[in-house]
Amino acid sequence: MTKTSWAGLIILLSGVVLYGFKMIERMMAHSGPGAGTKVSGHISFMDALGGPGSFEWISSLPAGFMQKWVDSFIHLPLFLVLIGLGALIMIINGIFAKK
Repeated sequence: MTKTSWAGLIILLSGVVLYGFKMIERMMAHSGPGAGTKVSGHISFMDALGGPGSFEWISSLPAGFMQKWVDSFIHLPLFLVLIGLGALIMIINGIFAKK
């Protein structure tokens, strides 16, 4: 395996692990003596990279559709971003890898 495919695999697996821990948290919240406690939402891409202050540049984008697209992207759960990025890297590596 090349370095690029290892990087894609590590990113993909980190997204899967993050999702797995979220499901364990959800399962534990619904069982035991504290059953019925509210589970926190998923960590968004924006929260992982420093919060809303780090993304004030979005309002300076020239087109409204670009602002909406970037805003919806940064509010995606982090595990989705990691899984998508890892899969994209592995696909690109599969297409352009030298045999």
